[in-house]
Amino acid sequence: MSTNASTRSLKVKYKNSDRRKYAKEKHLNVRSLTNIKVWAARQVEKAKKRKERGKTVRWISEFLGVSRQTIYTWWHRYQEWGKAGLREQSRRPKTIHRISSEEEKEILEIKENTDHGCEKIAFDVSASTMTVWRYLTKNKRLNKEKFKRRKWKYFQRKHSNSLWQMDLSEITPEIWSVSIIDDHSRFITGFRLCNGVPTVDDIVAELERSFSIHGIPRQILTDRGSQFFANQKGAVSTFDLWCHAVGIQHIKAARRKPTTTGKVEKWHDNLKKECIQKASPADLQDILQLERICNQYIEYYNYSRPHFGYEIYNFYGLSRRRRVLFIPFLRYVTHRKSDAGEGNKNNEVNSVPDSSVNHVVV
Repeated sequence: MSTNASTRSLKVKYKNSDRRKYAKEKHLNVRSLTNIKVWAARQVEKAKKRKERGKTVRWISEFLGVSRQTIYTWWHRYQEWGKAGLREQSRRPKTIHRISSEEEKEILEIKENTDHGCEKIAFDVSASTMTVWRYLTKNKRLNKEKFKRRKWKYFQRKHSNSLWQMDLSEITPEIWSVSIIDDHSRFITGFRLCNGVPTVDDIVAELERSFSIHGIPRQILTDRGSQFFANQKGAVSTFDLWCHAVGIQHIKAARRKPTTTGKVEKWHDNLKKECIQKASPADLQDILQLERICNQYIEYYNYSRPHFGYEIYNFYGLSRRRRVLFIPFLRYVTHRKSDAGEGNKNNEVNSVPDSSVNHVVV
């Protein structure tokens, strides 16, 4: 736009109104940004002497299209350093902290051995998440393809031993596992390897062993496998009868909805990626040796491995969630009630859904 066109637009804007304001804006159009800042700071100084600072600062901020806090910042800089303090300064940090080559190798080793994300690796090496992401991207260890994130309903019990999730998984064609995980803390409360597909007797034996160590939970959540659910209409499974005799409520997930038992499913995924796949072929043939290897990994998983979860809290009457980092054992012992049966009597916000809610995951 030419100077004449700009002047005509200003005349139209302030026609028959504040001619003084028009003159100042016309003058500011040809000034540099630094000179505009100086002008604003001097206007504040004049207004301060006339004891009309609030009104004038508001007028200047509206006139220049910036916030009042920005005007005050310019004024303080002008008072302390003069015109030099209002010049544009570099936003580059004065000191840039870089990690050593040993720390970079440690990041890459953790990624190869555990397949952790950036946040968990940052926790292990005491670095920022962005630093870990930068080095993993630099070494092409991350998949940068964009994907559409799926949204899930989330549930989590408020206390330990309120709900246990249990499932079976095939380790090798001959060896299967029975896994039990606490819903609140992700603490592995029970694990057993079996030759062939586990039976109800194997599952009950492992549960009784877990009860003797960790206590009895209020509820158990499983899928609709043949060991847990009677497919015939009106029939009751042996496992249901045993839970009723012990005093535990058995909750069954909906059909073909493995995300309802997402915590124990994720545990199986971590076990196979971080433990089973690294075992030698000879170890996979020996069930006793494989059980020793799995027990070592469970000890690491429960007492050392960092986990991410969500905490539900009320914010002015609205339910919100925040992401938290925790160790399963510490979360299990600190959030445990003395009586597990009292865990959910008071209608907790984070209650487990019934079988009609079938798209829930951690």
